[in-house]
Amino acid sequence: MEDEQLDVTQGMDSSSGTNYQQAKVIIKNIPTCVVEKKPALNQKFKDLQAAYDFYKEYGRVCGFDIRKAQEKSDISGQTSLKYFICSRSGSSDTKTSRSEDGFEGYKHRIRKTVSIKCCCPALIRVNRAADGGFELRKFVEEHNHELADNDGQMFLRCNRNLTDFHKHFIFDAAKMNIGATRAYGLVSAITGSSENVGATAVDFKNFSRDVKKQIGKHDADMIIQKFRDIQGSSDTEFRFLYETDSSNHLTRLFWADNINRKCYEVFGDVVCFDATYRTNK
Repeated sequence: MEDEQLDVTQGMDSSSGTNYQQAKVIIKNIPTCVVEKKPALNQKFKDLQAAYDFYKEYGRVCGFDIRKAQEKSDISGQTSLKYFICSRSGSSDTKTSRSEDGFEGYKHRIRKTVSIKCCCPALIRVNRAADGGFELRKFVEEHNHELADNDGQMFLRCNRNLTDFHKHFIFDAAKMNIGATRAYGLVSAITGSSENVGATAVDFKNFSRDVKKQIGKHDADMIIQKFRDIQGSSDTEFRFLYETDSSNHLTRLFWADNINRKCYEVFGDVVCFDATYRTNK
């Protein structure tokens, strides 16, 4: 349900010196969903993760993302209350710290990106119950922004999850020199539409970036270990040799399995790869 109110503010036009009135439309949205998925006061949760998952599912159904917010702890260090809020809560305005003598402090550099924060008041607050679980004590249902419709819900963070299929597909595509963006296009074609993928092209690229970051400078170690595993298990006739420089960097690598060696006896051909070719392009 959407309710619009008119907020009228008064001011003065600096050029003409006349008073003016500025109208601003304030949107009040109350999500609608089945009763079973709607938070209710005094609702019980076994732990904070269960409360977070419940509110996240409520947001997914209604068309908004959530995030974790402030919490308080008791004397023993256990969390006594926790807030979960709409992702558009808060403000993007930057504040400058002031010291006791009134001088402005250092202002941190921030990325110049468009913020979606609009001080949305929607939230839930859970308090620790006597049985060790948590109980919902506060629920603000109203949002001050439009909620995502059916076409836009696919872009919500709660609806963007990379499954094991996605991860294996991205990894296997990289072996065939297929980038993350093209891999996303292939999955979209396989599933029939980008709406059926369950993730965005940015999610695919982020996962590919994380994999490369995890590998880092250990790519040579990984291939040597892979050859050792092959030699010790699946193919006892597999042979490989490698050389390193004074800095222990891999410079040359040779490998051949049983079939390769038989082919060499017949044809006498060897395939060489120059790993330094156009590395600066």
